[in-house]
Amino acid sequence: MQKVMKRIMAVVLLVSMAVASIGIVPRKVEASTTYQYLANLRNLLSDYQYVVKENLEVKTHTMGGVAVGGNCKMADFADAMVSPSYAGNLVKVGNVKDTPSTGVPEGYHTKKFYYTCKEDNAFENYQASKFEQNTYLDMVSAFHTIQSESTALVSGAEKAVVTGNKIIIDFSKAKKYEVPANLISSDRSVTLDIVGLASPDDLRDEEYSISVTGLKDTIVFVDFGATSKPAAADKILPVTWNGQPMNNKLKKISSDNYAGAQFVNSGMKLIWNFPDATKMMAEYISGHFVAPQADFTISGGNFEGGVIAKSVTSGAEGHFYPYFKVGTARDTVPGAKPELKIIETALVKVLVEVGDDEEIKFIKDKGGNDVVINSDNADYQWQVFDKKTGTWNDIPGAKGTVLNPDKSLEGKQIQCTVTGKNDYTGQAVAEGVVRALPPVEKQTGETSITIEAEDGFEYEIRDKSGDIVIPWVTDGCAKDGDGVTGSITFNGLKSDTSYDVVKRAADLAVTESRITEMRTKSTNPSPSLVPNPGSTPKATPSAAPSVTTGGTSGTQTTGQKPGETPKKTLPPEDQTIGKGTVELKIPTIVMKKIMAPKMKFRIKLLNQKGAKVRCSSSNKKIATIDKNGLVKTKKKLGKAKLVINVTKGKKKIQYIVNLVVRTTIKKNYSLYKYKTSYKYPSVSLYKLLPKGKTYKIQLLHLNKTAKVTYKSSKPSIAKVDKKGKVTPVKNGRADITVTIVQNGITYKYFVVVRSTEKGVESNTSYLKVIR
Repeated sequence: MQKVMKRIMAVVLLVSMAVASIGIVPRKVEASTTYQYLANLRNLLSDYQYVVKENLEVKTHTMGGVAVGGNCKMADFADAMVSPSYAGNLVKVGNVKDTPSTGVPEGYHTKKFYYTCKEDNAFENYQASKFEQNTYLDMVSAFHTIQSESTALVSGAEKAVVTGNKIIIDFSKAKKYEVPANLISSDRSVTLDIVGLASPDDLRDEEYSISVTGLKDTIVFVDFGATSKPAAADKILPVTWNGQPMNNKLKKISSDNYAGAQFVNSGMKLIWNFPDATKMMAEYISGHFVAPQADFTISGGNFEGGVIAKSVTSGAEGHFYPYFKVGTARDTVPGAKPELKIIETALVKVLVEVGDDEEIKFIKDKGGNDVVINSDNADYQWQVFDKKTGTWNDIPGAKGTVLNPDKSLEGKQIQCTVTGKNDYTGQAVAEGVVRALPPVEKQTGETSITIEAEDGFEYEIRDKSGDIVIPWVTDGCAKDGDGVTGSITFNGLKSDTSYDVVKRAADLAVTESRITEMRTKSTNPSPSLVPNPGSTPKATPSAAPSVTTGGTSGTQTTGQKPGETPKKTLPPEDQTIGKGTVELKIPTIVMKKIMAPKMKFRIKLLNQKGAKVRCSSSNKKIATIDKNGLVKTKKKLGKAKLVINVTKGKKKIQYIVNLVVRTTIKKNYSLYKYKTSYKYPSVSLYKLLPKGKTYKIQLLHLNKTAKVTYKSSKPSIAKVDKKGKVTPVKNGRADITVTIVQNGITYKYFVVVRSTEKGVESNTSYLKVIR
């Protein structure tokens, strides 16, 4: 029995010794220190030479630090480690330099290396003080973010084409390019040539990217200066700079260049992006290499930039060229530290009725992503504009996502201020208008109609074809702001005839009400002028239509006197809605446009040759528009209403751009190729519409008689319903034709819908970035 016990104890002892020799440490370690920036693509490329989701093996010297989720095995490194390194499991690390390499400033060097687990002899004992057990980085979360950013880099990129035997990447024309894998050859017959930059110094301040897509099952060797293609590669992509091999070109970046150009502190923003590649090979890389799903082999030579990949085996010497200049305050650099910042919001309806719910439609963050609307991420405050003081005042109790406006808000401008909280910061404003209620009839005569006239509103009477009989008038006692209600009598009307009466807030055309149909009596067809509401009309056959206003504080008569020759009134379609604008009251197509400062966009006008073109901007300090449809934004952020209309004989069209100028946008395309058999003036709009979202075509200045039809050229790509709601079906292009018949005149507008699906290439040959 004693022998048995001795054997059991010996086995236990041996197992204990074996466990100790393996060097097992607890997997879950609470982090006392964490990476100080948001772990995204640009921040990580600013701090690390290698960012690897799983395993990293480097066989030669590396200047910068590393961030590794799995096993880490490296030779000596850290001459310019600007941020603490991290490894999920430290297998073996060579010498971690105590001091920076010659010429590298002392302040650009840190010696700390964190790890979650390590194997025995992962580092030499004399270096033990440099290593600390600490889960410094969540690499799974980081790569989730990186994959999203890698995919997003493709969005809006200029599609590259083969010209002769070259794929020309002209960075003077666009800063983002997409190269489909089918352009790459299996030999050296097609070369990618970068042109359009004066020198590598241009890469310091602005980002340039080349995204190669469609590589999921293809191994590509990206060749910056090698002599032969590895046998394992399916395709080869030789890269040149102005026709010369690109290897070592970035060493010519002129400032903050240390250690023989092995460390350049001034920043370098050229990104090679491979969002769907699963296996990659390269040599002599010039630029940052991003392939978040790929097992990546760097066969030799040296490279300037950072590497992001699923796993990496490298025989190349890594030269550290951070994305941002070391020491840059990340929170002040656009794109360096993406914030959950609210920058845009909108209402479901811009024009809302009294008693009808107005609701926040969406909120977008700094990255253009939709934010789920709830009280956990934002506070809401509805406000009303006071024209007397020129200020926005809070509406008491209106603090939710929905507002139900009452009579006190009729004809007023409203807005909802959305302020981020908890995980979100920033503030955005959604603006709208509460529509005026329809006019109320008081009494009718044989040639007159009397209506109630409310303080702060004006009224207009039209015939049933929409033509103006008496233009906008305001009651004499109801326009002084004292709240007194008066009346208006429209005189000299035809007997036994129906008219449409409309109402709007004074000086705020967009608040126009729905019509109220009123009819004169039929007993006496002779037109008359009624001097005061309620008095007995006298027959005055020669009188023209006129108006009498009155109330408790007196009466006021406007219009022509009996027997006076009536003034010629322009047809309604030739009357602008107010001073400082060319906007006509004709059926109009409207679209919201977002641009950045100092940017250009061209409206695609059709058949305008020989026509009269007029245009206006509500705020020329924000943006201007010319008669060729060219829109130019200024330096300031803000909003502007741009109007352009075209008249050719009896044919007229009008397009309104509700422009928002903000700091960041996606690619700004203009439509420059469009053909139609339609021979009259029109305009063609471009709309990008990702699958899963919808778009409502917005029209303005339609009267009750207007008939509108919508037709899609390819319903299999994008379909449109009878209300103008466009729904994308699959990737491709569909042209929506909008036909409006109003007052016997036909208006046509065209909307080019580019329907996109995630991960599917989309044709942009008919689009152009105006520079």
